[in-house]
Amino acid sequence: MAFGSKSGDNYGAGKNLSFSYTIEDKDGDTSTATASLKVKNPNLPEAPSAPDERVNESQLAIGNHLGGGSITDSHTFTLPGGFTVNAGDLGAHILPNGTLTISQVGSTVTYSYTLTSPVNDGTPNVSDGQNTANNANSFTVHLDGPFGQSLTVPVNIDIKDDIPLAHAIETSISASASVNTNLQLVLDVSGSMGNNAGGLTFVSKLLAAKEAIYELLDSHQNAGSVMVQLITFSTGAATQFSTWVSAETLKTTLFTLSAGGSTNYDAPLDQAVNHAWVGDHSANQFNSGNFQNVSYFLSDGEPNVNGGVAGTAGITGIEITNWTTFLNAHNIDSFAFGMGTGATQSTLDPIAYNGAAHTEANATIVSNFNNLPTELTNTVSGS
Repeated sequence: MAFGSKSGDNYGAGKNLSFSYTIEDKDGDTSTATASLKVKNPNLPEAPSAPDERVNESQLAIGNHLGGGSITDSHTFTLPGGFTVNAGDLGAHILPNGTLTISQVGSTVTYSYTLTSPVNDGTPNVSDGQNTANNANSFTVHLDGPFGQSLTVPVNIDIKDDIPLAHAIETSISASASVNTNLQLVLDVSGSMGNNAGGLTFVSKLLAAKEAIYELLDSHQNAGSVMVQLITFSTGAATQFSTWVSAETLKTTLFTLSAGGSTNYDAPLDQAVNHAWVGDHSANQFNSGNFQNVSYFLSDGEPNVNGGVAGTAGITGIEITNWTTFLNAHNIDSFAFGMGTGATQSTLDPIAYNGAAHTEANATIVSNFNNLPTELTNTVSGS
């Protein structure tokens, strides 16, 4: 007698089968008996374990970008023989702080989590540093067995909380009347700005510059109202706003910028002369009352793209004369800052000039990015 079973048959804890049989010897004597069988499902295997997903909210767009980590983590586990993931658990699932995606190929289950929002770690208004909220999000994966069995696998997501990135600011305000400011920012976004900032850990040059610019804007706002225009440059240059905008608008735009390309000093100065201060992007500046015009040029390296009327990398000869003439005509105090060890005094000095006082000025090289916020805010009157 043979007994067969196939995948999908479900015998639960057991089913009893019985049959009678008779045996006979050579002289015709017989004997009859009953055989009883109990058929049941295989023993339930142990459920696989799923390592916790670990993500860091500092890497969100609104995070401080310190401490490394990632907003995405992925792991796998292996299914017991014959088991599959319940169809309802495959695909993407929206959890309180991100999206968990589950897929199965053969006996391998892959689960990936992407963080989309910061977590409330349960201790609001408490300075507990970059603590980790364990099991901040969770999901249960259901497994179906070949004989109707079921298993569950918990998937937990641990989210590392970030902390704000702060720098000390010392600002004193005199009792004199407030001064409104037209502030032009000329910012290098070439590829090298994506490299690590000297003096800081897990922070790019571009992010460190953005944080320092935040503090510069705050210092000017302490002295009066501020209107700004942003020129970004790498291989070429672009004036970012169709008109001058508020400091708050600039702050929002700064964190959308990314690094890439070469370094062209000529192109952004052409944008400043022909578009930002005068021309098609010049509206909404302060032009009456007590106001000042300032420009900040920030770069981490030497120019390596030829351009301008001289056709050379950087501003030279007649280009320097044209630039200082423009600054004098519009009473613009032009500051130039080299960030890190790649920028040089000689290429930045021609950009630095006080067109309000009509006097020569020198560029400032800030080799340690920790010092950049202080060096920038020191240019603000009364700081």
